Amino acid sequence: CAAAALVLLIGSGHGPGERSKGGGWQLGAIAQYPNGRTSGISPGAALAPGDRLRFEVSAPHDAFVSVISLDATGAVTPFVPAAGEAAPVRAGARRLLAGAVRLDDSLGPERLMLVACPRAMAVAEVVAAARSALGRAQGKIDEVGDLGLPCPQASFWIRKEARP
Repeated sequence: CAAAALVLLIGSGHGPGERSKGGGWQLGAIAQYPNGRTSGISPGAALAPGDRLRFEVSAPHDAFVSVISLDATGAVTPFVPAAGEAAPVRAGARRLLAGAVRLDDSLGPERLMLVACPRAMAVAEVVAAARSALGRAQGKIDEVGDLGLPCPQASFWIRKEARP
């Protein structure tokens, strides 16, 4: 039985260094823990290496979406999809994106970013834009602003901590 995801309205409640453009996008995240428990997460949620994440998207219009991660080590990782082209999403109600990610062993703050483009875009192009933005921010993930892509984008944060 999958729990309903907590839906985060993109464009509201952003912290310092977070920006979005293009309203109406919603991103939900669902965590599955090693004990099998599943629950929606909210910004700032404490997760641990090995936890799995899935994502839901509500779209004001058809688009191609990618979810990427910028972590405390300065790594940029494509989450959904992991490679190839951004995933097509039709306008309307929440849709669970295909695939899941298992969180790696790096600890600390991690920024999850939704990028929603009007045209098909290679995930590698989104990752390259994020790496470039991270370079401009001198490796400080909290200072990364817009990725410089012609796409609505927004982010929320999680904390990866060692599980006691």
